[in-house]
Amino acid sequence: MRTGHDLHRRFAARLLGLGLAVTLAGCAGHGSAEAPVRRVRVALIGWDGAGWSVLDPLLRQGRLPHLQRLLERGARGEILVEPPIFSPIVWTTLATGFPPEEHGVSDFLLPDPRDPTRLVLASAFHRRRAPLWWIASQAGRTVGFVAWWTSWPAEPVRGYLVSDHLVYNRWAAWARMAEGETYRLAYPPELEAALRPLAEQAQRYDEASLRALVPFDTRELREAREAARPVMFHAPSAFRFALATDRGNAAIARHLLDTRAQPDLFSVTFILGDVAGHLFWHHSEPEAFPPYPEPGRLREAIPNVWEQLDRWTGELVERLDPETRIVIVSDHGMRASGALPVPGKNPAGDHDPRGILVLSGPGVAPGADLGAVPALDFAPSVLALLGVPVGRDMPGRVHTSWLTGRQQVQYVASWGAGPPAPVETSPADEAVRERLKSLGYISP
Repeated sequence: MRTGHDLHRRFAARLLGLGLAVTLAGCAGHGSAEAPVRRVRVALIGWDGAGWSVLDPLLRQGRLPHLQRLLERGARGEILVEPPIFSPIVWTTLATGFPPEEHGVSDFLLPDPRDPTRLVLASAFHRRRAPLWWIASQAGRTVGFVAWWTSWPAEPVRGYLVSDHLVYNRWAAWARMAEGETYRLAYPPELEAALRPLAEQAQRYDEASLRALVPFDTRELREAREAARPVMFHAPSAFRFALATDRGNAAIARHLLDTRAQPDLFSVTFILGDVAGHLFWHHSEPEAFPPYPEPGRLREAIPNVWEQLDRWTGELVERLDPETRIVIVSDHGMRASGALPVPGKNPAGDHDPRGILVLSGPGVAPGADLGAVPALDFAPSVLALLGVPVGRDMPGRVHTSWLTGRQQVQYVASWGAGPPAPVETSPADEAVRERLKSLGYISP
């Protein structure tokens, strides 16, 4: 197994080599007399499961004031994704600019590199294409990522990377770390100890926070309180643990922006909108679930969740430099499954291939329509916006309407496979496998 020293040495070597290639590519075809273009800083905020069919009514009601302000100085569109619409697949496509058959993350569970007969949760060591955080680091830009899917084990970057395994979540809420093990949950490694106190402890029952978003009845509150683990599509337990995930990641993101210089490329991902859609869609659209005996009893659950995500987003935006270009993106939207949720079997809300895209900040034409943007176009467009060369082998195109002023698209031949990922076992693997069995994604 590679040591941390080996990884950092190899990373530095790649940084030097590819940095030279970037410099040469950036100079090609551009006049030396042209005035330098001011560096653009970008913040990516992931709203898992967000769709305009839910957000637009809330915007009209004035319930999403922070998103409304971003839209008033920005543009909107849709992200279009191809099936299968699974979170680890789509978020990896958004991060790399390649489809699953090329980036390597093609399912929730994939063969263990050390034992192909055993399936493990899709992770960084399955990814075969360089992600945004590594590309930007190679190009000399600073990055700060929190909770992006398949970002564990945390890779060396020019800045920080908080993996999706640091905070307890619905996939691995009870995973216990062996004493003394670090498991590369964050980079740099010492960041983990500093952030762990901010990670929401999912086992701690916080009824006030729960009821503020979902007005569960007495029976449901008892089930939530007594739950030792989330049961897939069981609203009281699954929502309780998912709320802990996003509360923890929101706290970590705020702390990092408060205590460190804002990186050139900042990102945080929230998953609660997706969870709420799976659990409560039948309350928001009861007519799609005939016959449904208690229409709309929890009809405010999904709107309440998006209000909370809007508040967390506002808390982050106010910490960013006003000149930051802010991008909100989802991996998909949500729609009715047509079947009432059954714990461990099926959800009320299913994935819709149309997600949201918002681009806001200096230089963006207010009210502009970004149109329907294929997921493959996201990474090259973000790189161009950031002023980082785009790989010519990326199948997506750059949307030049995202660029500011005199920004011009620069290219390199390829960013390759990305960093050498250590092959390790996360303490979450077994818990994740059990969650996926209950989802029906894998066989018992």
